Amino acid sequence: MKKLLILNDPYAYKKNDTQINIGDKALSEGLYNLIRASSNCLIEYDYGKNFPYLNIHKFDKYHKDLKSHIKVFDKWYAEVCSLATSAGFESHVYSLITKMRLFDNPVYNLLDKFIQAKYSRGAWDTVAPFLFRKLYSKSFMDKVDEADVILYNGRGIFADVHKFYLPMRLFEIYLALKRGKEVILVEHSFDIKDKFLIKMVLAAFKDVSLQLVRESSSRKNLLRVGLKKNTLVTCPDSALSVAIRSDRGYSKLAKKFDIIKGSIGLVIRGDREVDINNLSKFVKLLKERFNKKIYFIFTCKSFDKKVYDKLSKKVSLGFLDPVGHDETIAVMKKMDLVVSDRYHGTIFSILANTPILPLSANTVKMEGLFRLFKYPVKVYGDVSESNRDALLKDADFLIKNKKRVKSLLSKNWVMLRKKSLATVNKLSMKYLK
Repeated sequence: MKKLLILNDPYAYKKNDTQINIGDKALSEGLYNLIRASSNCLIEYDYGKNFPYLNIHKFDKYHKDLKSHIKVFDKWYAEVCSLATSAGFESHVYSLITKMRLFDNPVYNLLDKFIQAKYSRGAWDTVAPFLFRKLYSKSFMDKVDEADVILYNGRGIFADVHKFYLPMRLFEIYLALKRGKEVILVEHSFDIKDKFLIKMVLAAFKDVSLQLVRESSSRKNLLRVGLKKNTLVTCPDSALSVAIRSDRGYSKLAKKFDIIKGSIGLVIRGDREVDINNLSKFVKLLKERFNKKIYFIFTCKSFDKKVYDKLSKKVSLGFLDPVGHDETIAVMKKMDLVVSDRYHGTIFSILANTPILPLSANTVKMEGLFRLFKYPVKVYGDVSESNRDALLKDADFLIKNKKRVKSLLSKNWVMLRKKSLATVNKLSMKYLK
């Protein structure tokens, strides 16, 4: 029986739940479902930032001396191998510290909360990889060595806007390849235009066996930078393959929320700058035009609540804080329309068969998603004044034609889900049997 290691995947990660957005959890669950439907392989996960110090600043520093992207990764690989050979003492210290009651007190809890808000993990998870470099190097390499096949869960991180940790992510892939492993990228969106970063990507990707990209836009981008056509396959996002409840089941879940039927949902990502002024004007126009209650839906509360707090000072709206994709889909099923710039917020609306007014995120993902099937309205870049009339017109169309749009979403969701399963089946037959 083959052993599969899935890197950069939060499926088994239980801590700091508010820091892992609901979309990433759904994606990981869907991927697990697809693999389990096509293979009985052993599955192990790794979600940690094992080498957070290998960031863009460190890469730039090494590159100035070595003048080569591959040489930088080779240098890092040699250093990590060296660290991994002498991890015994760090392992002992780490074990002692984690058994102590240092973390069970109000002062630490306050510090942990502060660091969670500033970074994407708690205090210990943020600091430990810096303090125990030898241990983390050995632990990661051991996981890689024990696996037969490596899946790297891309989760949309290969983009110019995520360049700070891009070298670390690429190095994990490079290391697995150097250890002689079959590496497959999944759940992959690619939107890198910076020439320096493209060279970095090519240094890591050149020997990757297969890349499952979530949309055709990413495939075109990868072809443009020189990747081979036969290594690129379009496979819809695995969040579309989560387990689906009956309508009755979703109705029961929705009862815990005080939600007005026929309302409008707003899903806006809080991990980037948001134009609150234009957004508030658009929300006011929605309220005036349709006379409907508008709810801000948290899909990653630690980030999204900041947007809601600012927005609610300018316009009256409610908020919903669902736990997991089931509750998110349940509340969306009660709505006439969802306005979303979050990729997975949009997918949840598709799964709920609720009409979506899509806004562009900070990469090609959203536009790419709506190229996978025919949809009656376009993806808008923003809610600025130049787009407002068209946005309101499309919102009016979607609400008035709700039945037809719901049927269209239901039909296309089934089509996309079947395509994902067929693609993963082929992958499993080739690499996991």
